[in-house]
Amino acid sequence: MGKQKEAGGLRSFVGGGFGGVCCVVSGQPFDTIKVRMQNQTGGALYKGTVDCVTKTVKNEGFFALYKGMAAPLVGVVPIFAVNFLGYSHGKSLQLMNNPNKVLSPLEHGFAGSLGGLYMTVLIAPGERVKCLLQIQTTGKAQYSGPMDVIKQTYRQSGIRGIMRGTVITAVRDMPRRAATLQLTRPVSACSGKNPEVTICRFSTFL
Repeated sequence: MGKQKEAGGLRSFVGGGFGGVCCVVSGQPFDTIKVRMQNQTGGALYKGTVDCVTKTVKNEGFFALYKGMAAPLVGVVPIFAVNFLGYSHGKSLQLMNNPNKVLSPLEHGFAGSLGGLYMTVLIAPGERVKCLLQIQTTGKAQYSGPMDVIKQTYRQSGIRGIMRGTVITAVRDMPRRAATLQLTRPVSACSGKNPEVTICRFSTFL
């Protein structure tokens, strides 16, 4: 039984990591366009989303849509691992006085929000690096790649520069992870499937 549980946990972790990689690859072009639209300064460079896509591909090539992807791609598996670690700690905190207690969806949501807080530590630097690379357009690039972003940012602003945006990232991710856990528990109960596997798949999808 112990081996089966261990194998199930490993499958969930690997499946979550692979799903996370797929999410990054499929979502990166949309994220690049969103960041570029948000960071227009002075006169508007783009008339709209379609114009932004057209100009980006025309001026910089198709793979410009994937600028900054390395940082989130490298971090996605440990991010999922840390998320589930935080979720586990959140459950443990609520079961300290009564280990046999059945947690409510709201309590699972609290545990999920703790997972969201944990993962922010890894997500925030990756988001910072990704955004700085995405807003580079034509002309001489300020950064040659993710490591160059980290070096230059650290040289200019120290660790605070790399971690800029951590608080707002936590404000975004804690409610999202809480909602994920609150939704997946009833779904898994109705389907009769392993809740942990359902949570892993559903949170990867979100």
